[in-house]
Amino acid sequence: GRGWLPVPDPAGKRILFRHLGRVEDLDMSQYELNDGESKLGQGKSYAMGGDLRTSTAESKVPSPEKQVAKKDAAIEDLEKQLEKLNHDLEEAKEDEDKAKKKAEKLKKENEELEDEVKALKQTLKDHDASMPDGSQGFEFGKRIFQCLQEPPGVGYRFTPQFSDKNKDGSGPAFPEVFEADAVCHGPQAMFVHCTTGRGWLPLTDPKGSKLLFKHIGKTEDVDLSKWQFNDGEEASERSRPGWFAAGNTAK
Repeated sequence: GRGWLPVPDPAGKRILFRHLGRVEDLDMSQYELNDGESKLGQGKSYAMGGDLRTSTAESKVPSPEKQVAKKDAAIEDLEKQLEKLNHDLEEAKEDEDKAKKKAEKLKKENEELEDEVKALKQTLKDHDASMPDGSQGFEFGKRIFQCLQEPPGVGYRFTPQFSDKNKDGSGPAFPEVFEADAVCHGPQAMFVHCTTGRGWLPLTDPKGSKLLFKHIGKTEDVDLSKWQFNDGEEASERSRPGWFAAGNTAK
């Protein structure tokens, strides 16, 4: 009951917590649970072989020789970084136009990543009403997601787990969208349920390193005439040239 904890950092670039599994499936004797005590002013605690050992400010101070060696290593590392930066600067000067185009591309990719992170945060924030106190007003409802994977796209799952795949090839592919009405965290990733009844779709790959779908918004807030809905065709049909026609909004 102490409150909520964020999974990624504010920029969405660093994972702060790793999902280990359901409590009933874990051997809790292998882990150290947070006891709620303040960590301010304390040393770093860790468990080894079942014994709790504490590293404090009273630890032995490194010898002057080791301190000098450490500083020398840091200076050497900085010199290498400076050398690399100078090399990159020279390359940029040699082809300024190429550098500008690269900067524009990186800026666009960064904006897209920021939008994807915001969408994923919004999906996590708008969980269903069965969550603990504090989640009221953030119900999932019905939402539109766009597939980011080129044909053959992403396959449906009968349940929220990667191994339970529907192999009929009817899953969405870029730039198709679909409507979801539920969200569930499976053993490896978060899945959303398609309102067509075809099954579940994972928002990321099993390692959580690649985003497969982008959250567009709540259904009532999206102009559906601007999007191509997944119509259940097999991947072989969608891979034909010209299969996607702008303005084709058939569901």
